[in-house]
Amino acid sequence: MTALFVAALVDMKRDDKEVRGSIDRGEKWLLDRLPKLRRATGDALYNVWGHAYGIEALVRLFHYRAGDEEKQKRIVEEIDRQVELLGRYETTKGGWGYYDFHMHMQRPTADPTSFTTATVLYAFHQAQGIGVKIPESLIKRG
Repeated sequence: MTALFVAALVDMKRDDKEVRGSIDRGEKWLLDRLPKLRRATGDALYNVWGHAYGIEALVRLFHYRAGDEEKQKRIVEEIDRQVELLGRYETTKGGWGYYDFHMHMQRPTADPTSFTTATVLYAFHQAQGIGVKIPESLIKRG
């Protein structure tokens, strides 16, 4: 949810102290917490939503931080990490789902869902727009 709120705040394009402060706090929270985001249990893969929405928020923050190369570099590094994590949680059939009621393996064996996969692919597309390299194999299987 934090990623969605941060994305919305950036999209508002309001330049007042309160909004800027909220964006700063949200950005810090995302950069601190997204690297630690993992699946809740063997059958619950809700984290894929956080990785995808996290990428979307980080892309917006990348644009928001135009001119601050150090922050932009940190944002891109985190996007790269989120892409890597989504690669880990891709189902054995390709694409992404949010439940795995089958084998509970390290790599999910569940059927992917169209809406989860679309969310991830959309995030990938946005990340590519700022120069992030997404493995073609992830896109193709998705």
